[in-house]
Amino acid sequence: MNILSYVEHVPQEIANAALFYCYRAFNAIAWPKEMRPDFFFDAPSCIPSAEVQALTMAILSGIEEQERRPLDEIDKQTLAVYEREIGDVGDLLMARLPDIDVARGEQILREMGLASLTPQAVPAAPAPAAPSTTKAKSAAG
Repeated sequence: MNILSYVEHVPQEIANAALFYCYRAFNAIAWPKEMRPDFFFDAPSCIPSAEVQALTMAILSGIEEQERRPLDEIDKQTLAVYEREIGDVGDLLMARLPDIDVARGEQILREMGLASLTPQAVPAAPAPAAPSTTKAKSAAG
């Protein structure tokens, strides 16, 4: 099965999220069916988009089709092979991202008149003031 073929033509964030939820599905399999968590659900505010869910399910269905059995009937060694492939695909997708050019970003900010937003333009925090000995002397004397 070629997992890359599922994700190489979708936006990076969709592909990465789908690969992440495939891992979660593999982890959920370890639980008894009656206790198995929904691998898409962390909290109501963290539910993945329909596109991420559909891509995740397509990958998982592809694995089931390749293995000719449901995920929870696939042995751990075979799932480990798929986990490695998912990790390799994720690494490949990350390697395809353009490098971040910090100097170019700073140049653009300067051109926009926003140079004060660059990290070098942020002044260091002032050192804390030393305790005043004058007040202490006058209070004592």
